[in-house]
Amino acid sequence: MKTVVIMVKSLKEQVRDWKMLTLNLLSPVIFMIIFGALFGKSFYIFNLAVLNLDRGVTESDGTNYNAGTQIVEEFSALRYDDGNPIFTVKTVEKSTQIQVHDDLKAHRTVGFLIIPEDFTRSLVNPAAKSSTVDIYGDPSFPSFSLVNIFIQSTLKDYEKTKTGIKSSLDITTHYIGTGKGGSEFQYMAPGLMLLVIYFLIVQCAVVVAREVKNKTLIRLKLASLKSRQFLGGIALSQLALTMIMLPIMFGSAVMMGFHNQGSWFAAFLLGLLASVTAIGIGLIVAAFSKNTVEAFIISNVVIIPMIFISGVFLPPPSLTVLFTLFGREFTLLSFIPTVHASAAINQILIFNVPLKKLVFEIAMLTGLSIAIYIIGAYLFNKRHLKRMQL
Repeated sequence: MKTVVIMVKSLKEQVRDWKMLTLNLLSPVIFMIIFGALFGKSFYIFNLAVLNLDRGVTESDGTNYNAGTQIVEEFSALRYDDGNPIFTVKTVEKSTQIQVHDDLKAHRTVGFLIIPEDFTRSLVNPAAKSSTVDIYGDPSFPSFSLVNIFIQSTLKDYEKTKTGIKSSLDITTHYIGTGKGGSEFQYMAPGLMLLVIYFLIVQCAVVVAREVKNKTLIRLKLASLKSRQFLGGIALSQLALTMIMLPIMFGSAVMMGFHNQGSWFAAFLLGLLASVTAIGIGLIVAAFSKNTVEAFIISNVVIIPMIFISGVFLPPPSLTVLFTLFGREFTLLSFIPTVHASAAINQILIFNVPLKKLVFEIAMLTGLSIAIYIIGAYLFNKRHLKRMQL
């Protein structure tokens, strides 16, 4: 009962501080709208691997005409409106295809284009069989859908220029992993929904730091309140806010054009689980904060790098493998819960992957979230609750 009382008390106090609450509730929605509006234009320079197997044809004057070589030059020459190149093109050998696929999986390369042996022949000979061009990429990589569009558009334009028609090439996209293509925002939206989790770190840290500053803990201690009851009430109040904000973020994504393929409810449960991480980090920040200003500053210092390394805006950076366990490579990022949360929510909402196939991600997220919450509760209890002077 006391835990419920603390939850209600905490929610009322957060509503009273309406400016801080409004800022934290609106911030992730604003991020969603900004990215939905801006990512129609992308100014990234994409790494494209090309395997040119085209044999070309020998013309009447004895010279060799190779359309495959020309199309590679076309990709290298592609520019944005501001003059920046779209692609950094790397030509590879047939013997290095395994390495290229590894680069695709590690997101060091965005796309892999294979130009077939009969590419030129199919363009110059109307009676020849259509040539099949293969494109490989990881659909979970936010930029691949855009790169795929660039590649296919360039191939079709080149084909029309040389033949006057667009039927001599068959373009096949092969996806590394599961899922199918879409717009760039389509792949970013699920991760952006998790901004709720990051801003919850700020909210939780500020709420708990306010209790310390106002010496509310002393009065609660006089009421025979146990540490687990206080921390449990705070955690439940933050979970309640998460339950409100996640549907709002889902709605914002749909408003900006996101079309989910998987279960909203499964993603909702995943978001609640990830919020335990935010609560734990919030408690850790509050443990080392003397007031709400310090809590606000420290929590923002924490969440900014977390956002960018978790794969929300950009793919997570490639780090040195520490060890391999059960066929999984572990790096330092493997121990950041939001990395697994971002990967899992992408798989659910974009590729309709069931929860039973995300056992690793969910297990890592659950274990790390619980561990961080326990650490946060321990540190706050040690640094504040046990030091209270009655």
